[in-house]
Amino acid sequence: MQKISKSLRRLRFLLGFILILYPFSAVGIAQLLNDAELLDIMTKIKKAKSELTYIGMVEINGGLDERHTMLFKIWVQPPSVYHMESYSLLGRGRDKRFRRDFRGRDKAPRFRPPFHRSASKFSLLPGEKYLSLFQQNYIADLRADEHIAGRPTTLLTIKPNHLPRFGMRLWYDNSNHLILKREIVYFEPDDESISFIQKFQEIEYAEALPDSILERTQKRRVGTRRRGRRSGQKFETIDDLTNKTDAAVFVPQYVPEGCELAAINYKKEDGRKIIHLHYTDGLLGFSIFEITGPPPESIKKLLNRSSRKRTTRQKFQQMVVKQQNHHSFLVLGNFPRVQLRKIANSLEAQH
Repeated sequence: MQKISKSLRRLRFLLGFILILYPFSAVGIAQLLNDAELLDIMTKIKKAKSELTYIGMVEINGGLDERHTMLFKIWVQPPSVYHMESYSLLGRGRDKRFRRDFRGRDKAPRFRPPFHRSASKFSLLPGEKYLSLFQQNYIADLRADEHIAGRPTTLLTIKPNHLPRFGMRLWYDNSNHLILKREIVYFEPDDESISFIQKFQEIEYAEALPDSILERTQKRRVGTRRRGRRSGQKFETIDDLTNKTDAAVFVPQYVPEGCELAAINYKKEDGRKIIHLHYTDGLLGFSIFEITGPPPESIKKLLNRSSRKRTTRQKFQQMVVKQQNHHSFLVLGNFPRVQLRKIANSLEAQH
């Protein structure tokens, strides 16, 4: 009995020792990143995005509901070809009869113009310019993680220090740092919820895309360029703007913690003055558009439907519109709607 008792005690000790060590193993540990390490990873991720040619099958879910899950076939060849084609609705398999276009209409397979404008809002990464600001507002760590599309990945987790706010989980290919899966996560003090998921189901790296793809995407681009609009005047400070123009500038008295004014732009067009103030916390941002004079039709429509429009709190892109006398305000960005509304309500004229 004594020998059995001693053996049990040794076994308990061994099991306890293993449990203590497990969190510090190569799989379980999360490596916190300093400025240099984070910059190195961001540089490699951006390089992969700008250099790699590949064909893949991507699953995207922006509504976190099976009805909102879509499959896309994509062809990418930097710098100019980024093409996506809706493949099928979830639950209909890969039967070609059920291929649909982006508006949900049953049609024969066809090619669409580059989709990068819609996809860009989900590819936010901290840049070198705002790296120190990012480090003040977020914690970034790494750990080895699951295989995605048959390839080993590393998980980069970006969690905000100030809540509620969005963060990210990015899984990149260990061999080349291409992001194979991303999650936009809404962090609250006592909870977190996923807002958006994009994940490769299949991926094939190539030296070049087939000529048939390149020819058809080239045809779609011919004659589609729009004349560039004037970007307006840029100013370094609010005082500089008020001193050099006759514009009435409205400045928010409330700004979410950790955010700084990053850009100021002013222009006149179609009998109205437009001021654009952009704020960032190093990763995410929000913009305030102040329109003096008759608002454009797009803003009128937003003002008419803003009170009826409902959005979930974890939606990644939020927007608030407001009208005050002959001024119209549009506040939009990757911050909770309650904060954007608070920003809009705190706007005061600065002379």
